[in-house]
Amino acid sequence: MSKLIVNKVSFNKKKKNDNTLLTDPIEVANILGNHFYSNSSDNNYNESFLNKNLTSRHRSLQSNISPLNQDQHYLNIPISLKELSWALSKCSSLSPGPDEIPYNFLHNISLSTIHFIINLYNKIWNTGQIPSTWKHAFVIPIPKPGKDKFRTEGYTPISLINTMCEILEKIIDSRLR
Repeated sequence: MSKLIVNKVSFNKKKKNDNTLLTDPIEVANILGNHFYSNSSDNNYNESFLNKNLTSRHRSLQSNISPLNQDQHYLNIPISLKELSWALSKCSSLSPGPDEIPYNFLHNISLSTIHFIINLYNKIWNTGQIPSTWKHAFVIPIPKPGKDKFRTEGYTPISLINTMCEILEKIIDSRLR
């Protein structure tokens, strides 16, 4: 479950025939969270897509890696210091995710810590086991330009994922491209 951050956001909630201005951050966060959840729930998909999707969710994955296919070999080699350095060079956000690790910190760590991180990423890459805490994000509502900021529909969610997870995603994305 993601944590929803609401900072000085208020909007009208329709109750029966009157508009009530909500300013309690917890109530606003819950309403926005429910709105974002309903927009991304399985209820928005047609039945055939859902059946296909649910079947594939529970299917065991089998490796089809061929040692003769050079592209597959490249995708599955251990993550290198060069790849990690490249990914770190592409990270400059000032907003860390739930792990609260700023990119500035990672830009200034020791070489032994970098090797520890590479070993961690390679263990994740080889086992397919992503730490459960990396599956959480801070969800921040951003007002849509020209939309009513007093309505839930006037916001779009952005997610701040864990810094360590985002770096690994950049490495994987680079390999896939």
